[in-house]
Amino acid sequence: MINVRPSIVIIENGKILCLKYVYNGTIVYNLPGGNLDFGENIKDALRREMIEELNLEVEVSKLLFVGEVHHNKRVTMHFIFEGRIEKGNAKINHLQTSAIEASWLEMNNLNNINLYPNVKEKLLIWHKKLADCPVYLGEIVQKWF
Repeated sequence: MINVRPSIVIIENGKILCLKYVYNGTIVYNLPGGNLDFGENIKDALRREMIEELNLEVEVSKLLFVGEVHHNKRVTMHFIFEGRIEKGNAKINHLQTSAIEASWLEMNNLNNINLYPNVKEKLLIWHKKLADCPVYLGEIVQKWF
């Protein structure tokens, strides 16, 4: 089975917006995003998920990365876009997500967190403009908790 999950990278003042979860006693952060509804395109799904889960209207711009995670006989294709907040303040809607909170994390501390999808290294390279990153990342090695 293949799942498509768009997510968004929003960086403000050196901090990245993430959703905080606790899985089996371990704190895990996700890039905000979600799953497509039937007939929905990727960018529209991402805009909808941001409104539903975080009360944010966003501009979805450049596709940064595409990668795949293989787990439990499933493949999740991650489409990670750059974006920005057009309207609203990040506030969790607990009716739409099991996330505990919206968190603004220091980009410089990304290596110290559990991130889903695990694209910390590529995000830091892209953010610091250290080198060109390929859009297609192939299989993303992901820890599970």
